[in-house]
Amino acid sequence: LIEAGKEFGLKHAGVFAMDGLRLEKGYKWWGTELDAHTSPLEAGLGELVDLNKGDFTGKTAIVKQREAIYKMLGTFTLNPQDGQMFPWGKENIYRNGELVGYVTSAAFGHTIGKHICMGYVKKCGGEPITQDYLLDGKYEIEVAGEHYQAEIYCGPLYDPQSLKINM
Repeated sequence: LIEAGKEFGLKHAGVFAMDGLRLEKGYKWWGTELDAHTSPLEAGLGELVDLNKGDFTGKTAIVKQREAIYKMLGTFTLNPQDGQMFPWGKENIYRNGELVGYVTSAAFGHTIGKHICMGYVKKCGGEPITQDYLLDGKYEIEVAGEHYQAEIYCGPLYDPQSLKINM
């Protein structure tokens, strides 16, 4: 396989490298970002749900949830120069000093040169959350007991218009 792939530029890639590429593109995994208790609206996949398609399992719940969402998935980057840290997942997420969520997946994004974390954010007090709330705030991720400044994004960090994938 390796010999046959040489003419196509085939290279070895480990699972950690592949996970970093997945996070750079904003791809979610079943069992980490997605599960039976998470809706497409919470995971940032609302645009993929066609409510005009007719009746389907879960449609009523999604229509109702559009009125109030209580957690949202964000993508965070951490600067590798901030210290000797490596997030693995399940780290705490802080917004303006308050614990608001947890990291679902983490890896180093070699294309963008930063650590990437995906994680869910909830509003303190159990109030509904909006994308404006999600994007407005100072975030930190706790890695091995230390807090590191994080930048939040909604959407892919690499090739957001998928121009390279659709070549």
